[in-house]
Amino acid sequence: MSSHPLTHHEILAVIGPFSRRGFQADLVATQRRDRRLLFKATQTPTVRLPFAAVEEVLSLECRPAGEFLLQRALSTEGGPVARVEVVGSDPGSMLERVLAPPAEAMFRHGPGYVAALMARLDGSMLVPVGAAACIGAWHFELDADTVGGMPAEVVLDCAAPTTATLPDDLLAVLGWHWGSLHRGSDSWRTTLKLRGRGLRRRQDAIDAFLVGVAHLAETFADSPLSFHGRRVRGRWIAALRRIVPLVLAAVLIGIGALCTRLNIEDNSTLRVLLMSSPPILMILFFSLREVPRLELPPAPRRANAGSWPVQPR
Repeated sequence: MSSHPLTHHEILAVIGPFSRRGFQADLVATQRRDRRLLFKATQTPTVRLPFAAVEEVLSLECRPAGEFLLQRALSTEGGPVARVEVVGSDPGSMLERVLAPPAEAMFRHGPGYVAALMARLDGSMLVPVGAAACIGAWHFELDADTVGGMPAEVVLDCAAPTTATLPDDLLAVLGWHWGSLHRGSDSWRTTLKLRGRGLRRRQDAIDAFLVGVAHLAETFADSPLSFHGRRVRGRWIAALRRIVPLVLAAVLIGIGALCTRLNIEDNSTLRVLLMSSPPILMILFFSLREVPRLELPPAPRRANAGSWPVQPR
């Protein structure tokens, strides 16, 4: 990135198309050192959303060699932020492209939740890169901008300090592609396994995320006890899936022990297969994009709590 701050002359050179569309530069908020020009927020009315208007904010990052990054952020009061961005060399045409998607097309909503999409423009095509959702005090976010073969990262946290203990199979009950929740210092994290490449893979990530959002909204609206009652079969399947890596590791050890005990001729095909299988399986095991956990998960049990607590620690 160019080292010199954004100058007044540079701002005047690019601001024309924005002024003609009614966007006013916010010179106080503009980050000159980062060469990012910000525009004052505008209100966009909505019809099919559970809120009357969306606040719209544009930012233009001036990059080296005449390249620009234009981002359109759409936010709701207390809700998630949707984003559309485009990279190019002509701010005027970039502005027309980034304003083309209707604001309402960047949101999804259902009972108890509002979700916002994040995308970048490739030509006239919207390419999903992530999504975020608000479910009461809970914030749920997906990063789908990963290369083929890598799982998408998913984070769940709470807007208020909480003592909540979430079951690690909270999302894994939805199917094999959802991993177990792991508690961090201030959030819970998991992964979403995806197949394929390109746009179809990214759209599958968004579709699966929205299913997860609806599931969390339904789950948090009820009690932990009800979660076990409705999802007991899925919880047991999720627990059995977590045992698979441990079983495979035991099989590897068993095959190795078998090789030393069986009286098999040195040149026999069976002996070659038995001797070769442990290292080959071990290589395959650790060459996976996401190394499996060797664990013996606890059996799913009913929770004692009557609600999902969100309260000061």
